[in-house]
Parts: sequence; C-alpha cells; structure tokens
Amino acid sequence: MNVMQGSIRIRFRTPHQEEMLRATQELKERKVKTCPFCGEKPDLIKHHKDPMWSLLHRCPVMGPLTIDWRESLSDLVRQWNTRKQ
Repeated sequence: MNVMQGSIRIRFRTPHQEEMLRATQELKERKVKTCPFCGEKPDLIKHHKDPMWSLLHRCPVMGPLTIDWRESLSDLVRQWNTRKQ
C-alpha cells in the first residue's frame, strides 16, 4: 500500500509481502538452477497458512513440475537443483 504524505511517498508492506521479499532474495543468493528442458526458473509459492514453501514450474516441454512443501528454503533449493534430469 502506498500513502502520499506531502511530497513523500510512504510504502507499507504486509508481513506476508516482507516474507516473500526475503524469500525471493534468498532464492537469488542460493542460485536456483533453471529447468533443463526449457531454461526457465521456477516460481516460489508460499503456503497460505503455514510457514512452508514450494517451487512450481510450468514447463512448456515437460508440463508442470513441482517440489513438495518444505519449511526450509535451502532444502527446497537443494532438492530442485539435484533433481533427476
């Protein structure tokens, strides 16, 4: 949400948005590999209720690819990067 106060723009983020920003930055730092079939990166999905994450990729060659829910982003990235090709 953006709020204008005079000439200063103040941006408010919900806790969920802050968490997604941190997680997205962590994924960039951990260097998530691209799909071996189409070359695109997966999308990060946050569970609506629990502190869990998943990776989802809609590959135009192989169809939907997903990694099950994990609490740890590092475990999630490791599983994605070491999957069978």
